[in-house]
Amino acid sequence: MATITSSSRRYGPVAVFFHWASAALFLALATLGQIYATIPRETRSFWLNVHALFGLIFLALVIARLTWRLGHAPPTKPGEVNGLVRIASSVVHWAMYILMIFTPVIGVIAFIWHGRVLELGIVQIDFGIQSTRAIYHSAQNLHGWLVYVLLCLAIGHTLIAIHYYLFGRRDVLSSMAPWIRAA
Repeated sequence: MATITSSSRRYGPVAVFFHWASAALFLALATLGQIYATIPRETRSFWLNVHALFGLIFLALVIARLTWRLGHAPPTKPGEVNGLVRIASSVVHWAMYILMIFTPVIGVIAFIWHGRVLELGIVQIDFGIQSTRAIYHSAQNLHGWLVYVLLCLAIGHTLIAIHYYLFGRRDVLSSMAPWIRAA
């Protein structure tokens, strides 16, 4: 019988969904943020609203993911993973959770304090805030830096998982990617 929770060796399908959905959404948001300056001016408002809307979806997904994670223990790490690596892994994972929450929150602050209106097709949300350059620029710069830090942690996280898969035979990658056979 299939289970939705993690086993001792693999993450369950709910955790796998949250992981890959948030990774894909983060990459799409980061890409859109990076190419924003190259988008023609006449469509920038549309793409900024897309970015903001998907940023809010990302935030909701991460909150759901974190809520799930707090109630469902991950698989145990293999015995050959030493204590320092276990601590580092835990610190990086929790740092990523924190950044995945604070990055979109800071993005929302930048959006609102720029005096923007969130346009959702037929619905518009006007926050009634006048643009305050000092707050907007500070929040926008912080948002950008947080994205870079999160991206660096995510790349490191990915490279370590691949390293374990190729050299450590520790089933780390296959525990979150069920389509990959354990080494």
